[in-house]
Amino acid sequence: MLTIISFLLLPYIANSQIGYSISPESFNDSYDEDITNITYFRSEAYMENSSDSTFSINWEITNINIPIEWGLSVSDKYLSYPPGPEITTNNSFPLVFDPGEENIPFNIDVYPNQISGCGSFDVYITLDGSGLVLDTIEYKIAINDNDCLISTIDEHLFSKKIKLSPNPFVDYLNVSAETMIKKISLYSLQGSLLGIFTSNFYNLDLSNLEIGTYVVEIVNSEGHRAIKKIIKGK
Repeated sequence: MLTIISFLLLPYIANSQIGYSISPESFNDSYDEDITNITYFRSEAYMENSSDSTFSINWEITNINIPIEWGLSVSDKYLSYPPGPEITTNNSFPLVFDPGEENIPFNIDVYPNQISGCGSFDVYITLDGSGLVLDTIEYKIAINDNDCLISTIDEHLFSKKIKLSPNPFVDYLNVSAETMIKKISLYSLQGSLLGIFTSNFYNLDLSNLEIGTYVVEIVNSEGHRAIKKIIKGK
């Protein structure tokens, strides 16, 4: 038992010793606005290094569960990443934090593209070179659709427990989840619907696809949705 407790506390202890922090650590934003002429909604966080040492971090967007029409754009210390058509999920360069540096912006913009809905995703902050998770920021957002927030947590859990293998794949893709899958829709990165599958999810025949990156929308028997990126290799 003592060994397990020590393991669970390791990220927190390492975080405290390094001096990294980000605020806020979660977003639960709801908007009720005319989105006809609104380009994006911004979630702002700020990072700091309270120590007297220099270190580098990386970020990764994961567990993405948003409407297929939405886009995400990240602005970190160095770069602003475009919202798509393929969502950037990792930073291009490690973010170097100088001793005592603070108020370092980390912004995520959600581009609804005039589509109402709600969604969720996480951002993992890791120590460069070790992969140690320093923090996890949770994002939940609803745009002109507050009722769907009721199911957002369930969809979030559904998305986390989906397994895609192999990924990258060559001809066949296996999709599994802890709940029954009802439908899988296949999209190009530009949002074009390429196919719908209603059975044989454990052995999807995607041999006719060209090499590249695609998006699948997975719906379970309870109506919860999850968006995942898949890659077809050689």
